[in-house]
Order: sequence, then C-alpha cells, then structure tokens
Amino acid sequence: LQFPRIQMAGGHFSTSLDFLGGMGLWGEVALYMHEELSLELDLTEFLGYADTEITLEGGAFVKAAAGMDYSITRYWYMNVQYLYGFVDEFGADDLNHFVVLVNDYKLFNESVIARTSVILGFEDLSILDADGVAEVDDEGAEKTGTTISGVVYPNLIINAFENTELNLGAFIYFGRSDTKFGSPLAGSNMFYMKAKYSF
Repeated sequence: LQFPRIQMAGGHFSTSLDFLGGMGLWGEVALYMHEELSLELDLTEFLGYADTEITLEGGAFVKAAAGMDYSITRYWYMNVQYLYGFVDEFGADDLNHFVVLVNDYKLFNESVIARTSVILGFEDLSILDADGVAEVDDEGAEKTGTTISGVVYPNLIINAFENTELNLGAFIYFGRSDTKFGSPLAGSNMFYMKAKYSF
C-alpha cells in the first residue's frame, strides 16, 4: 500500500441560534494538497525492463460539510447534514455529494429511542437502459446523469430496565450495483440485536 504525502488547511464553525429555539448550525471546509503517487515496477528479472506507473496525479481538492440540528419538541430531535466528499473519497475527480438525515423519537420518558438514519449518495454515472447497457448520444458518447444510492439504518434502543440496554437495528442498502451503497462492496443487508447489562 502507498499513500501520497498530504498537506491540509481547513476551518470550521458552529453556532446555536437562540432566536430559532436553539437550532444548531455548523460547517467545515478543508483543502487537501497532495503529491504525485507513483509505483516503481522492477521487471528486469522477468521481462528485462523497469517501469514507473503514475497511480495518482498530484493536485489539490476541497472537501466540505454543513449541517443543522434541532429539537422540534423535547421528544423529537432532527439532524441534517450535507457532505461534499465521503470519508473514503480522495482526489478531485472522485468526490460526490451526500446527504445524511437523522431522526430521533424519544418515547416513554426517554426509556425508548426510535432512531432512523439515512445516507443518500448522488453520483454522476452512465445512464443505463432497461437491459443495463449504457445509453449513448448521437455522437456515440455515453450519457450521464445523477444516480442515487443509499443506506437506511433504523435503530430501536430500549432502556426499560435499570442498567440494561437492548438495541435492535438494521442496515438496508439500495442503489445500482455500480454505486457507492448499491455495490456488493458496501456490504449485505443485515439485521442485528445487541443486549448490554452494566454492573
């Protein structure tokens, strides 16, 4: 594995707007400057020559995030965030847009929390026809458009008994197989149950 040397500069802010009932706002931006990354291929023993392959061009790119959170009532909390560039995306040509939504409903004097989290990804990919073949324009170039994928994460946290927590949840992925969350690399849909007792 190789990683390029990176220099980074950034800034962030956060605030609470009392005149809007304590709505929280935040934002952050970071400029990444990275060196070229090359792979030295020494094939002299097998093919009689050596070569250098550029695996990442040097350059710079910006990642950003902005969000807000708000307690609509004492029982209902909402969090919305926009991301330009996901945590695993690197390079000016590989950044996409994402929206993260979180809703918490606190029930039975907060002994039960019903949480639903959704992450939506918006990628500029080839438009496919009904047979899964990329559509082309009159000049033979592939047509592209915004393609959505995502993951839905429902979660139920139950603290009905002292020192005991029961956690039920699921990860449900959707999208085309060539998208970030629809890809088999994102993982399989799953359901889980966890129990914790503190003593």
